[in-house]
Amino acid sequence: MTSLKAEWDQGRSLAILNCEVIDFWHEHQTAEELKRQQNVYDNMRKQNDFFSQGNLIPREACPHVFKYRYRDADGIHIGTCQDWETEATFLKRRHDLGSEAAALEWMVKKFGVEFPLKGMVLAMGTHRRWEGQWLINGVLRANPLTQMTML
Repeated sequence: MTSLKAEWDQGRSLAILNCEVIDFWHEHQTAEELKRQQNVYDNMRKQNDFFSQGNLIPREACPHVFKYRYRDADGIHIGTCQDWETEATFLKRRHDLGSEAAALEWMVKKFGVEFPLKGMVLAMGTHRRWEGQWLINGVLRANPLTQMTML
């Protein structure tokens, strides 16, 4: 799907968006934002439900948010990646590479250069608190679809 507006007009709140990635970058979270996110994770781990399986919730809030500038059929948009797996990838790369700067460089190369070149889509969703605003719920590496011929 290539138009978030068309999906919204059809009453849909989830979509896999095939778009052009223009840019990918990171922004440092403030101490207040980081603490708020850590509290969310801590509270989720305390719940006695699906999330009580500790390994499903990150132990550490990510000190960065990751953003995309992308173009769909409706124009250019900027979105923040809400996907905890992207944050977990950064935390793992920071551990493996031994440096925050090296991990951020790796993230920009992987999510901002390599994935767009090889093919990717964005898993998008809306939230009742922000009517009509689409959020990036995930980044999916996917080979581009080629048009099949009739013969």
